[in-house]
Amino acid sequence: MFSYGMVLWQLFSRCPIHPLQHATEVIFGTVFEGLRPPVSLQDENEKEKLPSTIKKLITTCWDQDPNERPPAQDVASILQEYIDI
Repeated sequence: MFSYGMVLWQLFSRCPIHPLQHATEVIFGTVFEGLRPPVSLQDENEKEKLPSTIKKLITTCWDQDPNERPPAQDVASILQEYIDI
C-alpha cells in the first residue's frame, strides 16, 4: 500500500518522487528515517495541488507502521467517493 501512496502522490503532484537521488539513499531514508515527499505542494499560483481527501489518503498509505495502512478496499472506496464529488 505504501507504493500505491507514492503513485498517487506522483500522479496528483506531477512531480518526480526523489529527483537526483540514488535509489539506495531513497530506500534507506524511507525505511529507516521515515522520509516522505512533501504532501503540501503549491502550483505556480500558490494554489494547493493536492486535495485534502487525497492528502489524507496518501499520508495514511505512507504510515510508518504497515499495519496502520489502509486495505485496498478502503482505498478504492475513498477514491470512488472522490471521483463522485
